[in-house]
Parts: sequence; structure tokens; C-alpha cells
Amino acid sequence: MVANLQQILLIEKNPLLIALYQKLLSKYANKPYQLKIEDSITTANRLFKKGKEFDIVILSSEYNIQEASISEERFLTKLRFNYPKCKLFLISNSSNVNRIKRMLKLYALNVYLLQEELNQELLEKGFEVIWSSSGFLFSPKVKKIKEHSYQVLDLIDLIDVDLLFYLTKSCKTKDLPEKLNLSLGAIEKRKNRLKKKLETDNLLQAALENGLL
Repeated sequence: MVANLQQILLIEKNPLLIALYQKLLSKYANKPYQLKIEDSITTANRLFKKGKEFDIVILSSEYNIQEASISEERFLTKLRFNYPKCKLFLISNSSNVNRIKRMLKLYALNVYLLQEELNQELLEKGFEVIWSSSGFLFSPKVKKIKEHSYQVLDLIDLIDVDLLFYLTKSCKTKDLPEKLNLSLGAIEKRKNRLKKKLETDNLLQAALENGLL
């Protein structure tokens, strides 16, 4: 890592958006920086093993469960663990209320914008905020949810999210022990507990409705 440069990770695959973000980074930067671009959380996930360090992470790439090798929540958890002091800028394609609640509670986002509410003014403000020494920015729907008391599914942990993630990708239950490092019996217990907690027999539909995927 080059000394005295702010290290920035941008996760996006659309060339036009990458060019726009590069322009805004340059416009609002108040420190020299070095930019690393990855096209998805799958490729960005490999950086953890390489010991890369980042001061700012911008996650803009549209999350596609079927294409991803890791759940978004697992990635964000690893990101926060590896870079506890980094500023996190999330542009999300999910406007699910329960999803927003989980993101707000679990990941200490500095900027959290929804694609459906995105405009040039809001985007520019986000890049301005990410370079400031303090401050946060949330798009209108996110801000409204944040300003009201809310509850999230606290009994749903990250292993549960990973379990649901692999089931969504049509992974057979018998193959889950290797992926989750749990016994088959423990996995079945978790599935039954999730069905009870979510009050459903259709785990995947309930997971989507509750913003767990």
C-alpha cells in the first residue's frame, strides 16, 4: 500500500457508473487516494485473504444471489471485521423495509442510498460526505426508517443467513455441512427453528419478505 494515500475500494461492474464515480471521487477528494475496482462482492471477497487495507469502501454493484459466491451480509460482516474504521458507502437495489433495518443496525453505514431514490444531487452529496471527517447521509426512505424505533429479527444470526443463501442457490441440505461447518443434525435444527421464528413452511419466500436475502 502506498503511504499517505487514502485506499478506496469500489465494487461496481458498469463502466458508465465506474466513470461517474471516479469523476465524483476526484471532484470531492480532499486527500490523495488510490482506487481499487472490483466488479462484485465475489471478487472483492478475495482481497481479505491478501491482507488489503481500505479507508473507504463503496459498494454499488447490484447484488445477485445466483451469481454471488458469498451472501451480502457475510461479505459486509467480513468487511467490518477487517476494516473496522473504514467509511462504508452502500448503494442498494433492495428497498425491502426489513432489509434496510438490518443494514442500519448491523453495519454502521456512513452513506446508505437506495437506487430507486437516487439522483445526481443525492449521489454528489454522498461523495462529499464520504470525504468529510464526520457525518452521515441516508436517502429519504432509509432516513425515515432510521428516525423511527424499529425491531429486526435479532434471533436470525449470520449462519442462518448463510444457510438461507445456499438454499436459495439450490444447494442440497446434504451438501450444507461442508459449506457451513456444521453437522447435518445442527443444520436441520436451524431450519426448523427458522421456520418457527418466521412462522412459515416456505423458508425462502419468508426470507425474501423479511429482508434476509
